Amino acid sequence: MERSFPWHLIEAIVVKSPAIYQQVANILRTAAFKPTLTINSNWYY
Repeated sequence: MERSFPWHLIEAIVVKSPAIYQQVANILRTAAFKPTLTINSNWYY
């Protein structure tokens, strides 16, 4: 899987702040596949 991953396998994107949420939402606006996008400031990966 090095350097590639099937985009359709992404189930969700979690971001930490509203600012990053907006950036990702802007990118996803033109994408054919749009995984769920949520904000969770307490989430740690």
